Amino acid sequence: MDKCINAIDEFICDYKLDDEAYVPEEEREFLFDINYPSAKELLKNHPNYFCKLLLDYQDSLINVPYIDTPYFEGRRKNILHGFAINKIDEIEIEGDQIVLKGIGYYF
Repeated sequence: MDKCINAIDEFICDYKLDDEAYVPEEEREFLFDINYPSAKELLKNHPNYFCKLLLDYQDSLINVPYIDTPYFEGRRKNILHGFAINKIDEIEIEGDQIVLKGIGYYF
């Protein structure tokens, strides 16, 4: 969860800067409406938005920072077995765990 929290904090900061620089106020989305909270505040007070953010931006918020393997670090090594996520369809929070639901396979 900590890796996702850190990635989301950075993402929200960048998102706010982009909104301020490029997006008219009337077109800004849900993070603007809730005043660009930290990831922990978003998780605590708006868990549905937290999950939506992870789902909408899963390539940068889950696949890169959360799945820490040599393949994703660009040093493709001989990976003999593992689990690959093809598609994430749903994200839920259960206690202090992020639950990913979708299509994946063992190899």
